[in-house]
Amino acid sequence: MPPRLVYLYDSVGCAVNLAFSLSLIDAKQAEDLPDHLRTAKPPQDACEYLMQIAPRQRIAELDLDLPTFRVWAGVAQSLMTVGKSHRPSGAVESVTVFYARPRCGTKDEWLKSQLKGWDDFTRAPNRYVDVAGGHYTLMDHNHVASFQTVLRTEIERGLQGH
Repeated sequence: MPPRLVYLYDSVGCAVNLAFSLSLIDAKQAEDLPDHLRTAKPPQDACEYLMQIAPRQRIAELDLDLPTFRVWAGVAQSLMTVGKSHRPSGAVESVTVFYARPRCGTKDEWLKSQLKGWDDFTRAPNRYVDVAGGHYTLMDHNHVASFQTVLRTEIERGLQGH
């Protein structure tokens, strides 16, 4: 696992990634804030700090408050923990994996070091489909139309038995 990826699993990393995926912070902040929050003197509460710096308009659009953000950050951390510890088993015929720019590293690194592992659980070759955007942005307004096109194409391909 790439070294910076390890930090995505702690409470600070999960809160920052959630804030980024909700457009409460930008990509530069998502890159810089984890280290800042982990080393701040005096220590800062990540959720509280993120809500303080988030655009008020975006918070209103989401009808978000600090207690709700804390709950969602906890859910995000639980999902990351489950994902990190999950050990798949069994096999299926094949799968189609859509992949976007990862949060850490390059697409090629992510494909080779993480996603190609699904090959161990299929009987036939898998399809790896490169999509626009990043892992946290592929469904945002900039990329959802292109993702929809790719998804429809893959569904049609599957229905035709390819």
